[in-house]
This record gives sequence, structure tokens and C-alpha cells, in this order.
Amino acid sequence: MSRSIKWLSLLVLLLLGCVLSPTQADEAQGGMIVEGVVGDFTSFDPLFESNAITKLLFPDFIGVDPDTGWFQKDAPNALVTDWTVSDDGRVYTFKLRDDWRWSDDTPITSADVLYGWEAINSGVIDTLLTYLKDYYILKVEAPDAMTVRITFWGDNCDLLHFASALPVLPSHILPKDFAALNTSEFNSKPSVSGRYQVSKVVPHERVVLRPNPDWAGGIAATDYTYQFESDQTQLLKDFTAGKLDIITGQALETYAELRNNPNVNRYTFPGNTWDFLALNEADPILGDVHVRQALAKAIDVDTLIKEDAAGEATRMASAIIPSSWAYDHDLQPIPYDLTEAESLLDKAGWVDDDHNPSTPRVAKDANYVVDGTPFKFTLYADQVSSRQSSVAKHIQEQLGLLGIQVDYEALDTNALSDHLNKLTYDAALFTWRSGYPDNPDFETMFDFRFYDNPSVSKELNAQASSLPGCDVQARAKIYGEIQELLQQDLPFIWLYSLNEMYAAQKTIKGFDPRPNQLHWNIEKWSVTQP
Repeated sequence: MSRSIKWLSLLVLLLLGCVLSPTQADEAQGGMIVEGVVGDFTSFDPLFESNAITKLLFPDFIGVDPDTGWFQKDAPNALVTDWTVSDDGRVYTFKLRDDWRWSDDTPITSADVLYGWEAINSGVIDTLLTYLKDYYILKVEAPDAMTVRITFWGDNCDLLHFASALPVLPSHILPKDFAALNTSEFNSKPSVSGRYQVSKVVPHERVVLRPNPDWAGGIAATDYTYQFESDQTQLLKDFTAGKLDIITGQALETYAELRNNPNVNRYTFPGNTWDFLALNEADPILGDVHVRQALAKAIDVDTLIKEDAAGEATRMASAIIPSSWAYDHDLQPIPYDLTEAESLLDKAGWVDDDHNPSTPRVAKDANYVVDGTPFKFTLYADQVSSRQSSVAKHIQEQLGLLGIQVDYEALDTNALSDHLNKLTYDAALFTWRSGYPDNPDFETMFDFRFYDNPSVSKELNAQASSLPGCDVQARAKIYGEIQELLQQDLPFIWLYSLNEMYAAQKTIKGFDPRPNQLHWNIEKWSVTQP
């Protein structure tokens, strides 16, 4: 059967509300890989949904080096080959590949980037990407077919994050009336795509993708199926039974089982989600840096990881996650040292006056408080998170050994956020999720109303964000200085980042992930018989 006849047959079946099911003989040469995910997809259009499926269907605008975790010129999985920056740092000019074509053989050009921007800028589509026009991008232009010029509202070294969020879409088949995109059939049945094409959709069950045989960016050897599962338990059960080839996002408690499975290859890395203890320096008891340092030394983070994160977390030394391009590998986490913590508290004027650890220490010539003030404070945590609740209780117990009374209170998420915004808390446990590539802009992370070290808030952070030329290694060095200062000042006590795991059956050849980059070399994957 010719290729054109096969596509005509598929179109007829789609119009009838049916879907063509590929036979075993029709599968790509490398076979079929099935990845299990919890949930369902809502749209194939990257204007409305950004997930692993859309990333396989449509090319990235700017690529990321899987080894460094930072943006890369001429990345093999992205449209942009090079870029230059204007002297004022506000205008980026991007050069595009000239050999990539959509699955209907139409060249991919700057018009396909411009279309996405104009749709976002129209204000008539229900997209989460409106933040680009509201805060960062002033305009996008296409001087020629292979050039995109983006003008930003301001100038800093974080602008590639926002340029990279622009979707690349087959503009030649999409409506000129952007409002029609909200209900377009393209959202559920994209007839044109890039590296992969949609071969089959079984609503709420699975999506089957077929490699584009004419893709110039590296032709994948396998068909790829996303199998939707009801929950993580069922996902693991089907993976263990061999019904799934790839799984991610498993609960921490399941990692040990996956490690002990001889039929599975695993890749574990410090993830983007991390827990920390925020300390309000405006609280008189916590205002002394020596007190905060004592707390950091009195919290046994290794035990927290073992007891509350199933042993599947990586200690953090400061405010940047270990998988970040800006992480200072020479800076070590603060060690657990109860003796040193006691000494710091004694020197700070918080004494154990009755030599009874079950009663709180009291102030004696301590800073910011009157003598006799008991060392006690309230620790808030999110009641929705069982991990946070458990961590809070363990911190309560650990600090109790030092003669510190911690009153733990679980709050709903809204109440916790309200206390944070109003600075009406003593201490609070929070969970943060960094993006990818990591953007360690501390202005969004800290509230400088209560933490104001000018070296961090006004000097180093500004230098790292606005360094002329935006050299990555030079910026990482500045962020290293910031991490060291923050570890000394301790507006937060950084605990750990939760590990993430990618697991694959050993029948999958070429499986070689990087942090946050499961599919970076998917064109090399294939399936062998067990």
C-alpha cells in the first residue's frame, strides 16, 4: 500500500470517529516502546499543553545540553542553531535550521514560531503562556524564513528561559482566527507534526506515536506508546509484569523495589523538588544568626531523608539544587553536630538554666529578647503533605533534644501561603520545585523584606542575572558565592532535594537518560526480545 493511500485511509477512519490501529507488521523497525504515565492528556497543541507527548510531536525552539543542563546552540533536538544578542541585551536574533520539514513535507520556518507568539499575544486563546507577553517578551519578528528576532521588555541573563517557551507550530494548516484554536480539531488530532506523528488515540487509555520517516533531525527507530494508568500502584504493577517498558514519577517508597528488579535498568538523580525550613528573621528568637546556625546543626537531615523520604533524597548545601548548572559542588552541607549546636546556643545567650532538656532553654543576655524568655516557636507545615507533617514532627523531636520547644501546627495550603505572604510565622516547612533549565533567581525565591544581605539581594544576584555576555561558567561562579553567603546567613535551612528515577526494562536498548532528559537520545532506542 502506498504512503498516500495509507494516509487517505487513516483520514477516512478519523472522520468516522474511528482510529486506524497499526498491526505488528506496520510497527517501526525498532518495535514498540510503551511508557506508562498516570493521568491523561488534554491537548496535543503545545499552546495549551506542555508534556512529554507534545515534545515528541513538535520541535523545541531552543535546545538544552543534556550534560550541562543549560541552553545549547545547535542542539540536535531544537530548531535554533545560533543566536546573537544586541549591545543593550534586549534583542536576541536566532538563526534556524533550513533542513527540517513537517510531516507533510512543508519546510519549518520562522513563520511557525511567529504564529505561536501571535496566538499568545492575541489574548483570545486559553493558554498558560500569556505570562510571556505580560512580563517578558515585547515582540517577536521574522525578518526572513530562517531568522527569528525577539525583543524583551528588559535585559538579563535569564531571557533564554522565556524565548525557549515559544512553541513551534505548523502555521500553514492552523486557523488565522486564533480564537478558533481553542476548539480546533488539531488539539486532539494533529494532522501535521515533526519527529513523531499521532498514529492512534484511544481516549483515556493510550496514544500511539509513529516516527516521521523523513525527519532530518534523527529518525526514531521505534513506535512510542503512552499508556495512561489510574494511579502509581497500577503503574508499578504493570511495569513489574512487563506490560510497560518505561516508567517515571514513581513514589519514593517504590525505588528500592525497582533497584532490586534484575530485569530493570534505572537512572536516579537529585530532582527539582526540594524541602526547606523557612526561618523568619523578624522573629526576635530567630533573629540572631548564631541561633539559626545552631538550629541547622541540630537538625539531622540524614535521618529525615531516611525516615521521611524513604532514603531517596540528596542533601542540599544551600539554595541551589544539586542537578543545577549553577550548583557549587565544593560547598558541603552543614553537618549534624549537636555538641556544636549546644555551644552556639550557649554563646548566643540561650542557656539550659535547669539542666532539664524537657524544658526550654531561656534567654540570658541574648540578642533581641529580654532575659527569661523561653526558647520556643511555632512550626507550620502543609497538612496536605504527609512528608511535611512527618518531617515537622521529627524536627520537633530533634530540636527538643537541644532544649528548644517547637509547637507544630498543620495548616491548609492557602493558610500557609497567607502566613508566608504576611510574614506572620516563626518557622515553616515549604516545598519548592525548580524549573528546567534551573533559573536560580533569588528575587523570586526570597522575600527580601525579612532577609536583606545587600551582598546577595542587591549585588551578587544582580551580577549573576545581568553579567555582560552571560557566560555560564562566570555566572555559576557568582552563584557559588551566593550559595556560600546564604549558608552562612541561613534565612532558610535547606534540607534535601527529592531524588527522581527513570526505569526501563532491560529489553530497551539505548536507554541513557540525563537529569530531566529522559528522551534526549530517543532516536537510538530500540526493543529486543527478552
